[in-house]
Amino acid sequence: MKASNPLRVLGRLLASARGSVAVELGLLAPVAAAILIGLFEFTGAYEQGMDLATAARAGAEYAIIYPDDTTGIENAAIASGTISPTNLTVTVNQYCECPDGTSIGCTNTCTGGVQNDIYMQVALSQPAKSLMTSTGLMSGRTVSASA
Repeated sequence: MKASNPLRVLGRLLASARGSVAVELGLLAPVAAAILIGLFEFTGAYEQGMDLATAARAGAEYAIIYPDDTTGIENAAIASGTISPTNLTVTVNQYCECPDGTSIGCTNTCTGGVQNDIYMQVALSQPAKSLMTSTGLMSGRTVSASA
């Protein structure tokens, strides 16, 4: 039996196309997986933002009727059924303006005895949910919405 020349064997391997599909798949599969994971992460955060916006609107609707009941506003936002109360921060702001656009304290009256306009803002924020609990793309980020 005759020993093969190592250079000739190497030349045949380089000229051969066998196995190239497996090599290409091995190179592209991790890139495709990373893109898909990123897509799922950001889609989840976007959905969470929409859920927070829905809950903020529910809180704002409650605030229209009961502007001084901050606990009730928070409960209305949570009870909207779209969000988890875990690590949820609810901020309720009330501010007033005169019809001419001038900011005024809510207990004060506008010049000429005109009644001031009362505005309520309900803002919610929550840590972003991630597929990969501590190392995901969204870990350490906050999703927020207001109405």
